[in-house]
Amino acid sequence: MVLLITMIQTFTFQNLYRFHKFFLTTLCLVSFSISTHSTPLSNNDPASQLKAYTQLAQQLLARQQLDSTWQQALKLGMPLLKQVSDTALVGRAFRVEVINMYLQQRNFHAVIKTAKPLILSCRQANDKPMEGRVRYGLCTAYSNLGMFQECITEALYTIGLFQQPPNHDILALTYTVLARAYQEQGDSARVNQYTTLSVRHGKLAERTNIRTVSFLNEGELLLAKGQFKKAIESYNTVLRIIETDPALTVYGPGASVGLAQAFEQNNQPNEAYRWATKATEEARLYGDLATEIESSLTLVRVQAMLKNNKASLVMATRALRLSNEVGVPPIARLTALKLFSEAQERMGNPTAALKATRQLAALTDSLNQINKAEAIATAETRFNVKAKNATIDLLNKNMALRQQQAQQEKQTALIVIASLVLGFLTVGFFWYRARKTSQLLQRQKAEIETQARQLAEINGIKDQLFSIVSHDLRGPVMSLQQGLDRLESATQASSDALPRFRQSVNAVASLTDNVLCWSLAQMGGLRTHPQPFGVVEVVEDVLTLYAPAIAQKNLRVVISPDLQRAASILADENQAEIVLRNIIQNAIQFSPVGGELRFEVEQQGDSQSLLVIDEGPGFEGQLSSGPQTKTSTGLGLQVVGDLMSRNGGSATFALRTDRSGTVVRLRWPSPHTIESGTALVGQPEKSVI
Repeated sequence: MVLLITMIQTFTFQNLYRFHKFFLTTLCLVSFSISTHSTPLSNNDPASQLKAYTQLAQQLLARQQLDSTWQQALKLGMPLLKQVSDTALVGRAFRVEVINMYLQQRNFHAVIKTAKPLILSCRQANDKPMEGRVRYGLCTAYSNLGMFQECITEALYTIGLFQQPPNHDILALTYTVLARAYQEQGDSARVNQYTTLSVRHGKLAERTNIRTVSFLNEGELLLAKGQFKKAIESYNTVLRIIETDPALTVYGPGASVGLAQAFEQNNQPNEAYRWATKATEEARLYGDLATEIESSLTLVRVQAMLKNNKASLVMATRALRLSNEVGVPPIARLTALKLFSEAQERMGNPTAALKATRQLAALTDSLNQINKAEAIATAETRFNVKAKNATIDLLNKNMALRQQQAQQEKQTALIVIASLVLGFLTVGFFWYRARKTSQLLQRQKAEIETQARQLAEINGIKDQLFSIVSHDLRGPVMSLQQGLDRLESATQASSDALPRFRQSVNAVASLTDNVLCWSLAQMGGLRTHPQPFGVVEVVEDVLTLYAPAIAQKNLRVVISPDLQRAASILADENQAEIVLRNIIQNAIQFSPVGGELRFEVEQQGDSQSLLVIDEGPGFEGQLSSGPQTKTSTGLGLQVVGDLMSRNGGSATFALRTDRSGTVVRLRWPSPHTIESGTALVGQPEKSVI
């Protein structure tokens, strides 16, 4: 007793809490071990022991007590799996808890390895609830490994399993993972859709921690939409839930930094400062480095709003130091460098600000190069995988053919011996069999030749892709390098260098989009989602993107009033923007200085066409999809022809009547095509779960 009183007096409150938690954890594990080994049934029946370990793990998981007791229970049950059938209910239930442990340890490859055979066992036993839980763990692992297409497939299957009757806990978590996967793919519409569904199911969930996460997601969604007051209400709801359940205090830093950002965007710097300071303190307490960096960056902006330049610089320095820690995403360091440079400039330190700006530019350029290299490597890898699969199929066909030929030779020898005994009638019968076999071999030979041609076409596509990339990227990259040399060597950048530098960056970005789009189309990974939208808005967005190039050539841009009043078109908006970027970029490139660039609309029955008219040297012809386009001279026109064909439209080029320029006619179908039941080229099929 004296020793216990001495420990209480010497420990701080935090250390006492940790000691108490460790003591309870150890006591729980010891008592559980005694209870599971004290009965004869446990000693003789591995299934009973495994069931007891599973129940303990499930109870601790429900209470969010993922401590040493939880992990020890799972480790003690692992050797028993060899003595329990894979298809037994207790074996499947324990493996689900093992998947949860691997997710907690971020061992995602182990999750995939464990989940795939377990899914087969669940399907054999027709255990759909457990199959859905396993698939949720699998899609979470795919999301963390960057395999977003596989993640989306598993998430949709999981949602189908838990719709009737609805399991709001699993649905809320799955919709959250699905929204993050589409966020990585840049599909903002689906991100909003699935985040809203995640919040809706999360508010109905039984587990308090899932409801808490749903309100955090709701606050983040409202913050992105600019609805700051509603976002503040959602984050305050999180804080009220935490007050009723101290086990959820781990979500406190996220709610505090969300409130700070909401007040900041709502022009309430004092409230933003208070909550950002609280978020920083809580993040340090829980070791949440990501939240601490985010709250520090918020404090930098808030101090700048309050005109506390010195304090803003101190927080920017701290944020920059934290962003150098291991495991921090590069985007956090980019933001910290930018705010640090601005803080140095406000403090009147141009040298330090310039140094930070150069570091920011170098880091941005490095990330861009990495992204381009990863995109090209991904495209090359997929081409290589496709070619290797075709080669393997061809080898398998050859092997099967050889085995069949050997077997046929053996059968033929037996037939000859039997024919000598049975006479002329038997010879006639086996002649008929030989004829049928010959026909079968001819068909198989034709299949092998077809596979060989397909393999040659795949290699041709790969060679053409990298030939175009190596040729077209060389010019813009050289221009970027020269621009960087000029900016680094000169004390002050000239006014004409920055527009040319921006033009080179736009050229590289446009070419990268074309390469990725074309490679996805060739590999069958490009999906088209037609929807109605106004083409004039897309034209204006593209003109804004190429405004420096237009200003450099002093071009006159004329948009006809008919185009402003034109009806909507039916197409994939992202693909339509890529088409217009290629067409407008070519028009700007080949237009003379001081020329005119016109945009008009032409109605043709049920469809309408956008006319892009320039004063360049002139070009005529019609584009078609695929790399065999005869009239195209680069990757951009091949992409235009392919995307127009996928959206049920067409692209044609014609000389002006005075032969002083080109008229590009882009035709898309009208939205009422869906109402009339007309089939569209590139329309996506409905997925069946």
